[in-house]
Amino acid sequence: MRQLRPFLILISLALVSIICGQENLQWCNNGPTTSPDPKWRKVPSRFEIMTELVSGNETMELSQAFSMQRDAIVTNSRYGSIQFYWNFVTNEQFEILTAIVNQQPRPTCLRQVIGPTSETSVIQPNTLMIKPSILLGFDPRNQINSLWGNQYIGDEDLRGIPTNKFKSCFDVPDIRATVSATYYISDATKFQAGLLANESIILQIDVQIRNQSGRQEAYKYNVFRYTPNPNRREERQALETPAGVYCPNRTSTLAVPEDIPDRVSSNSEAFITQANSSIFSTHNLHDTEYQFSRIDLWYPDPFGGPRWLHYTEIHDFATGLSYQYNHTIHQCSVRDINTGFNDAVVVDGKPNLVQMGSPQHVFLMDDITYQYTGEKQCRDRVWCHVWIGEKSLPNNTVQHREWYWASNINGEPLQQWFPVKMVLQAYASGIPIYNWET
Repeated sequence: MRQLRPFLILISLALVSIICGQENLQWCNNGPTTSPDPKWRKVPSRFEIMTELVSGNETMELSQAFSMQRDAIVTNSRYGSIQFYWNFVTNEQFEILTAIVNQQPRPTCLRQVIGPTSETSVIQPNTLMIKPSILLGFDPRNQINSLWGNQYIGDEDLRGIPTNKFKSCFDVPDIRATVSATYYISDATKFQAGLLANESIILQIDVQIRNQSGRQEAYKYNVFRYTPNPNRREERQALETPAGVYCPNRTSTLAVPEDIPDRVSSNSEAFITQANSSIFSTHNLHDTEYQFSRIDLWYPDPFGGPRWLHYTEIHDFATGLSYQYNHTIHQCSVRDINTGFNDAVVVDGKPNLVQMGSPQHVFLMDDITYQYTGEKQCRDRVWCHVWIGEKSLPNNTVQHREWYWASNINGEPLQQWFPVKMVLQAYASGIPIYNWET
């Protein structure tokens, strides 16, 4: 997967034309523009913008969700899609690529630390493809750029829409470049289609940029949609990495809860690829106080019969015995408890003895570090805080886990979160083995 990344980066850079040595670029003959024109409508510190980035004969869809602490960019071109996320609270950047493994899409997340010399004004380091937010008056760290401004230079019709034109010239310090940009903003006095009174929209931004080494580029953003101050929940979804994507070494900003009750039950379904793609259903009961656990398993006949088979296993930790009962043939067997069902742990210093594990151990919460990925919808009208973790197993197998704790029901925040769902997946050499959901 890492070998794929340079290829995709080169492809995305190919969408920007390099025009070194041309004489037709208009630079800042009067120096930088350091204050906005009175006719310019201020861009708020939260917005979403959907654009078409055009350079020569190439085009690429580019969307940005922006806040003063985080921003995200999604690009789509004929070469594929790449997602970028910047978090200036944890100083991390994430890049999500998708590969096809066994005819299934598998996202891979690459993490980079944002340091003092990181180039965060551009979509990719070592390029001159600057973010829309930089063109709209914000600096490389998503703060207001006090040295940015523009000047009203007249009116012009653009695609049949009357517009006000603005010109801006400013420096971008992290890439040591100068930008000359022309903005086309709908004239609020002449164009109101679907807009509130005195409201205007950004239609197009023409960009010319040159760095200190003399490299020059030109491109334009055709704006499809511009949404100032978007809905908070929609904004959060746009700024957070997608559901189910694990980013190694990510800084977790919220600890996974550990207050699982001593007595808990759960229902699960599992899709087992290696068992003829069968579905297994289970009901589990764990009671730490009474040192007792039970699992009921329903599964299809492995020989293709019409009946579902039912199997029960009971662990009595007071006696150390395990009881297995096959409901189909009415056969019961008794054995010593082992650690196969994850409810038992070996006693310290006594490798031949086992005892009941804690609820955190039963639910696989004590053997890896989980990372908080945000808030996602997990049930109808239910939103959950989500934590993700992965564990390496033998034979090039990776176990992927997701914990969902309810945080909001019917739009009402919960004072006490509670577990709603757990996803357990395994991959061998990137190929799915099972998918278990509790």
